[in-house]
Amino acid sequence: MEYALNDNTVDKFVEYGVNVWGIDASFDKYEIAHSAIKKTKEYFVSLGIPSSLREVGIEEESLEKMANQATVRGKLGDFKVLEAQDVLNIYRASL
Repeated sequence: MEYALNDNTVDKFVEYGVNVWGIDASFDKYEIAHSAIKKTKEYFVSLGIPSSLREVGIEEESLEKMANQATVRGKLGDFKVLEAQDVLNIYRASL
């Protein structure tokens, strides 16, 4: 989520933060977005869901192959279009 947050996507994160997490809409857009992302992570952690790739046994040496495989048919997504390097960056941040 942090990787996708930018000036083009911030309003969707604000909508999510206000509607899902009840964050005060009068706060700064980026403050709302970061708070929504933080609350989402805290929620999944509270459920005992792994929050890093290492927690599920994936190490650095696998990331490039995984990123290339994820984008073998081309770019991903439409919220923020991701190429192989983007996916690799997300994977690295997720270790």
